Amino acid sequence: MKSKKLFFLFTCGILLSCEGNTLDTAAVSQAVQVNAVREGNQIRVTNGMWDAGDAIGLYMKRSGESLSENTLAQNIKYVTSGSANFSPGNDNEKITFPFNASNVDFIGYYPFTTEITGLNYPIDVSDQSDQSAINFLYSNNATGLNAKSPYANMMFTHQLTKIVLNIRPENNSNDLSGLTIKLTNTETNALFSLRDGTLSSPTDHGIISFRVADNGRFAEAIVLPTTNLSGKHLVFEIGGAGYLFPLNSSLNISSFDKSTRYTFNVTLNPHGTSLIAEGSITDWIDGPEEDITLNPEEGGLPDFTKGTKENPFTIDEARVNQGRTNVWVEGYIVGFYTTSARSSFVNNFIGNEGTDASQSNLALAFDVNESVANNTFPIMLGTGTVRNRLNLRANPDNFKKKVIIRGNIGTYMNTIGLRDLIDFEFMDTP
Repeated sequence: MKSKKLFFLFTCGILLSCEGNTLDTAAVSQAVQVNAVREGNQIRVTNGMWDAGDAIGLYMKRSGESLSENTLAQNIKYVTSGSANFSPGNDNEKITFPFNASNVDFIGYYPFTTEITGLNYPIDVSDQSDQSAINFLYSNNATGLNAKSPYANMMFTHQLTKIVLNIRPENNSNDLSGLTIKLTNTETNALFSLRDGTLSSPTDHGIISFRVADNGRFAEAIVLPTTNLSGKHLVFEIGGAGYLFPLNSSLNISSFDKSTRYTFNVTLNPHGTSLIAEGSITDWIDGPEEDITLNPEEGGLPDFTKGTKENPFTIDEARVNQGRTNVWVEGYIVGFYTTSARSSFVNNFIGNEGTDASQSNLALAFDVNESVANNTFPIMLGTGTVRNRLNLRANPDNFKKKVIIRGNIGTYMNTIGLRDLIDFEFMDTP
C-alpha cells in the first residue's frame, strides 16, 4: 500500500514592500487557505476522511533557516469541518506571506496541541481509547515558497507504528467478546522535535492495552517505534485462559519501524491447546509474513503489572523473573562486593582495611540492616551517569537509602542480579 499524502494549498498576496516598491495588490494579507486532499490509502485510524474538528499546527519560517521560537508564525491552529478545507482556528491568527515576497518554509503536524515546549511535541501512547488523538503526523517538505508562487503541497507522514490484530477462534462460532490484549514492557512516552523531525529516546515505559472490538475479532494499537523487541509480549486473555506471544521470537519481524503497520492474524484455540498467529507488515510499508504456533502458558500468565515504576519488583520477585528487561527493582543499598562473587559482600560504605568501596557494583536488599550475603541482590553499575551517582565510593551517603533501579534482570556474580541499568530514583532515607 502507498504512504498517505496530504496536499495543502496556500494562497496569499502583498501590497507594498518595506522599501516602498509596489507589489501585487491582489496578493497580500489574505489568509492562508489550507486544503487537505487524500491520495491513496486512509489517513486516519477511524476512517479515510478528516473528522469535524480535526486540527493541525502550522509554523512558517524564513526559507533555509532553522525552526526556532522566533519564527514568522508559531503553532497556528487550522481546523476542518470534516472536508478537505482547513481554516484558522482563530481569525486573529491567520498566516500570511511576508510583504516583500521573500521565500518561506512551512512545518506542520497533527494533532494540534498547545503543550509544546522548546519545539518538542509530547508523544504519549499509553491511552489507546482515542487513537486519532495519538496518530502523530509531521510535514517539513514545503520549502522555498512566497506570495508570488503561493501554492504548496505539504506531505504529512506517520511518525509512529501501528499494530493491527485480526483475531479468530479455531471454531468460528465461538464467542470472543470480552477478549483483552496487552503489549507489555513497551515504550509509552517520548518527545518529537519539530525542529529536526526526530523522536527522542523513550521517557517512560509500561503496558499498553489494545483497543479491541466488542466482538473480540479486531484490535489495534499505535506505538512508539523501536529497534528492540526483547522483553515485549502480546498477552491475550479471555474466559480465564491466557496466551503469551514473545515478540522477539518472531522469525522475520525484528523491529517496529515508523510509518509501518504490522498486521498479525491470530487464531485462538478455545481448548487452550495452542495459539496460532500469522504476522505480516501490510501497510504502511509492505513486509514479510510469519506463522507462529504457541502452547498455552501452564500455571497462568506472568504478572506484567509488576516491574513498573509504580509497582516495582521486590528482591524476591526479581529473583524469579530472570530475563525480564527494562524493569524496576526496589530495595535498600546495604553495601557492595569486593570480588565477582556474591559471597564477598561487605555491608558498609567504607570497605575493608586496605580496600575502598567498589565503584562497579552495589548490594541491594529488602532489609535495610541486611548482613547476610545470600539475602542480597547484586547490582551491576556499568559506566556513565547511573554509576557515577550510585556507587558508594563516590557517594557514601547513599548507604542504607531506599532506591528503585531500572534495568535488565540477568546473570551477575554467578547468581541473579540487575544489569544494563537505565535509570534510578531514591525513594526515601532511613
